[in-house]
Amino acid sequence: MELCAETLDHLRNEALVGLCRGWIGERLATLERQREEIHSTRSPFAVFGRRETKEAFTRSVRATEESTNTLRHGLAELEQVELRLLPLIRADLETYLDNVSPEFQQLTRSVRLIEVWQRKLRELADPLLGLARELRVLRTAAPGQPMLRGIAIAREITQRLEAAHVTLSGIARDVAGALQASASDVRLPELPELRRVGWLQRLALLPVPKIQAESTPVEAETRRFLAEGLEAACAKAQSCHAVCQALADHYLEQYWSQLRAFAREHYVEEISLEEALPALTARYVDADIARYQRELALDPFGINH
Repeated sequence: MELCAETLDHLRNEALVGLCRGWIGERLATLERQREEIHSTRSPFAVFGRRETKEAFTRSVRATEESTNTLRHGLAELEQVELRLLPLIRADLETYLDNVSPEFQQLTRSVRLIEVWQRKLRELADPLLGLARELRVLRTAAPGQPMLRGIAIAREITQRLEAAHVTLSGIARDVAGALQASASDVRLPELPELRRVGWLQRLALLPVPKIQAESTPVEAETRRFLAEGLEAACAKAQSCHAVCQALADHYLEQYWSQLRAFAREHYVEEISLEEALPALTARYVDADIARYQRELALDPFGINH
């Protein structure tokens, strides 16, 4: 699979932007030297000089300033071009590498899996709170009060928690496997024991004092995980996510750097700054504004945005 023609065109234009920036930098440096030379030739007694000399000095300074302002405006235009061009190249290269590079695939797959893991972990907050409440009911029940209803509700919650635990553990194994070659030390955090269906089944057969005694530590552990462990696990997962994303970005940037060097050497045609800058602005800035205007005309109140 090769890079598509549009991506190659974007890379050529990125190289052209780099050349334009270099040209402008050189011209600005030349103008700065000219400005210094102009000021160095001015006599400290210029107020007593001839009128023609003062006017020539003023014209030279003005011309230099105008040229400098024009070039700085050109730099601002290039920044607007890059603001639109670089995300297009990045998106194209991400898609390309996701199709051709097993190493990049593993990294981006890990990023997506960790995001799923984080979302599913946060979804445990409500059932965990529900379990803690039901365990509190069991723990504080009066002597002779029926326990089966509370145990049944708690069992239904633990069935959901156990299924979620299995899913989260499977995702963690997939992430570890995907990162074995590139970041074997990156691991999602271990979770506390959430598989308590069997424990609740056994609990239903125990006398009330024993049910209350066994419910107390489990409730405390559940509330402790809700108060501290959940966010700590999410924070560690976010660190894993950041590492994987950084590795993927580094891989992409290395490949992009090679393409950038090749494009500068082979893709860029001889063209003047006066030709290149308007063409780049029309291709990326003007076209982007026109596209937005079309979207605005179709949806003036922004309902679909």
